[in-house]
Amino acid sequence: MVGLVPLSQHLRTAQYSEFIIRINSRDWDGISTRIMLRNAQLRIGLQGCILVDHTELILKINLQNNFNFNLLKSFKDQMFSFRPTDLTTWNLTTQHQHTIISILHTSVDVGHTNFRKLEQSRIKAIESFIKRPAELLDINFLDHITHNNSVDMLFWTQIKKIFGKNPKGPIPNFFKYLEEIAIDQNSNGQRTLIERYQATIIPTNKTISLTPSPPSRDGRRKEWIITRDGDEYQFGKILKKNLTRFSYQHWIRQDNNNLITQCAGCSTNSTHIEDNPVCIKKEKYHKSTIIDVKRPTNNYQNTSTFEILTPVDLIKTRIITKPSLYPQMPRTI
Repeated sequence: MVGLVPLSQHLRTAQYSEFIIRINSRDWDGISTRIMLRNAQLRIGLQGCILVDHTELILKINLQNNFNFNLLKSFKDQMFSFRPTDLTTWNLTTQHQHTIISILHTSVDVGHTNFRKLEQSRIKAIESFIKRPAELLDINFLDHITHNNSVDMLFWTQIKKIFGKNPKGPIPNFFKYLEEIAIDQNSNGQRTLIERYQATIIPTNKTISLTPSPPSRDGRRKEWIITRDGDEYQFGKILKKNLTRFSYQHWIRQDNNNLITQCAGCSTNSTHIEDNPVCIKKEKYHKSTIIDVKRPTNNYQNTSTFEILTPVDLIKTRIITKPSLYPQMPRTI
């Protein structure tokens, strides 16, 4: 029994030495070590290099079955520090001062009326975020769950669609908690983040985006679409299709919300049908993309107003050019 303590100390010292060698090695052992630490950084949602930054936060987190992370955690607990020579492959970009994990690790104010309930939800949220499936590892910052210049929070189904995942399934506990703690309850249904969680830098490049999905040429399908007319978005529902174009009923988006209403006639390319004064326009397939809409939940019987579900500000802008002169030259789209 007397010799067990120094033996464990020798073992830990050997592990430390081996870890330092591996983390700097260019062989497979070194590469695999850095991959596992990188995955741990993504799972936790750390912006800076996991080897260098966020010591206090890392010491609070438990990752099972990740020997390299737990060894790094032991390093930091013993107050060891690293001096990296290159951080470009480790640092992740975010426009926010706060990250998802930092919000989850912020204790609820004791004076809050629902302190106990929120604190229990917070603990469950941390576990939910740390244990989220590998397919959701790309969701680690507020940039990935917000839009409108990182001010408004997306719905969970929108987020899964953006990341190419099946929108069905339960909402994870960490996202439910963020909805409860980070959204301004006085934002009139806009899901606007409270001021301290909004982006500190207006993003110039969107962190997440939606790939445009042009409507099909199947005449039986009457999709909702969005297109551009100059600098303005045009919304509508397809009425008829041919091989190159389709006609659609024009709908107008209301100011400061996601509701659209039927256009009774406007100045741009509109025609009118007798006894049915609706605005009809025509457009090409490659200049449009499909969107999702639904009837407002507070007035489901209303057929003249719909709510836009697709975050249109995240749709990638496509540059349409003339067809290539030669078959081997691809189009720019």
